Amino acid sequence: MGSIRCTPPYRGGTDALNDFLAGITQILSEPNALPNIKAGKARMLAVVGRVLHPDYPDVPMIKEIYPDIDTVGWFGMFAPAGTPPAIIKRLSDEMAKIAMTHELNAQFLSLALRPNGSGPDELAAILRKDFDRYGKLVRELNLRQD
Repeated sequence: MGSIRCTPPYRGGTDALNDFLAGITQILSEPNALPNIKAGKARMLAVVGRVLHPDYPDVPMIKEIYPDIDTVGWFGMFAPAGTPPAIIKRLSDEMAKIAMTHELNAQFLSLALRPNGSGPDELAAILRKDFDRYGKLVRELNLRQD
């Protein structure tokens, strides 16, 4: 079996997608690939997340293939340090309302994303978990930034 060219670090998803579609890389894990999957230009091998994608019920979750991989992509909204708690709460409450609208859910699903409308405490817990997990890997593998 030949080697597989995986996506190297990119500044953004568009550059990674362009190289993937051009055949420079062979594996991509980016939500922006979904329109190309629907167009038949790429094939979905696994869903990175905790639920199957409704448009691809036969595509397994990555955790089903590799049980040790338990990761979920996330996006967060941040405010400057010292932002008053009342403003943080208001922003969080309004974003949670928006995240649960049918329109946003439909748009996100088209990009293989799922909004959950969690608040600052949940995001802080995710950040701590990811920092601990990936920090441990960085230390164990002695990784350095180029």
